[in-house]
Amino acid sequence: LHLKFGLPRNLGNSSLMSNFTGDYEESSYDNPFTDMRYAGFSVMPEFKFYTSGEKGAPKGFYLSVYFKYTSYTVKSTYYDYFTDNNAVTIYSAVDLKGKYQPFGGGIALGYQWLIRDRVSIDWTFIGLGIGQLKTSMELTTNDPRVSTQSIEANAKDATVNTNSDFLKTEVTATNNSAKITVKNMWPMLRVFGVRVGFAF
Repeated sequence: LHLKFGLPRNLGNSSLMSNFTGDYEESSYDNPFTDMRYAGFSVMPEFKFYTSGEKGAPKGFYLSVYFKYTSYTVKSTYYDYFTDNNAVTIYSAVDLKGKYQPFGGGIALGYQWLIRDRVSIDWTFIGLGIGQLKTSMELTTNDPRVSTQSIEANAKDATVNTNSDFLKTEVTATNNSAKITVKNMWPMLRVFGVRVGFAF
């Protein structure tokens, strides 16, 4: 059993942001992704079945089954243009909350060396799998002048082109908020991964 834990990285160029776009200025007041705060974790359990039993695990060729789950939450406050019920343009603050939750799994082939029972070298040849991503963004404003139609329109403008069999986008709106949900699936390929471990 191999467990891998990860801490959040900069999400600015990740697939979380690639699901959204917008005509924002460079100012942190206009761009919701400039001052974004985020937190989360990633875990990857992996079970390895060694074929060379006479050498004793964890040495030799193996077939592994792995699963990966990641969960990030993001928050931001920015300003954007809306219209009120009288079609008058207004400039209002927006609170953004988002979730980024990819998960998936598959199988992989590899070889592991154990040197003097102290140092392990793990080489993954190739792996195949499938993953699914659920990303959601909720835009909320406390400005009573902002119309429901306007905040819904802004949320739809923030999504990218969804003409894909693997990408589904849904936008729902209430009186003062709009929620964007993006789901997609994709094949995963692992190639040439090398890990080194030490025993103490």
